[in-house]
Amino acid sequence: MTQHHLRRSVLQISGLVVLLVMGAYIIFSSDSSSTRNMPSAVGTPAAVTADVSTPEIPVTSVIDATTAPAVGEPYPSTPAFAANDITMVHTDAQPVTSQERIMRSIADLGIPWGLGGEWEGKTVTIQTYYGLVTQGSPGRNGMLWEGVLNTPLPNGVMLDHIENRAMWIIDYGNTQFMDSTCPDCAPAPVKNHSVYLIDDETGAVLLAWGYAEP
Repeated sequence: MTQHHLRRSVLQISGLVVLLVMGAYIIFSSDSSSTRNMPSAVGTPAAVTADVSTPEIPVTSVIDATTAPAVGEPYPSTPAFAANDITMVHTDAQPVTSQERIMRSIADLGIPWGLGGEWEGKTVTIQTYYGLVTQGSPGRNGMLWEGVLNTPLPNGVMLDHIENRAMWIIDYGNTQFMDSTCPDCAPAPVKNHSVYLIDDETGAVLLAWGYAEP
């Protein structure tokens, strides 16, 4: 799908921006009032009850010293990054928003595995990344940037594009991310990873997508 199609799919509804690309990507505020507008593609339809136990925020290493690159170098590409044209550079700067608050921002949007726990009898795995994120790339043929554009943040700032901005990526495994399809299309495959891109400064959840891991 071309970036032109991405930009055409941006809708703004009462300050809430939703990016629909076959149901796989969204942009929304982390304000809990947005929960009622949450697309079902992000998790499971409301009629399904999840078995989720969350006694406490799981301890997840933000940077694994055995695999993290040197400061200023990009993390190796992962399925979570590649699925949405994202690169992340390792930084030694400390996050503004804690991992606990970031995960609660996801849970506040109605995501049943936002705080970890279990989903359909399986333990939710959590991989957390923090660094300087770039989504997309410099444009060609007269375009300034190819990627997600003009994202409003809760502090009133309009992000014209995402480039070298401090953000979190949280990858939840053993979950259920379903892409929406057209009425006459074959059902989309269910993806067992749900990934969220969260702005560090504001705690706003900006993008969500999924991928399948065997």
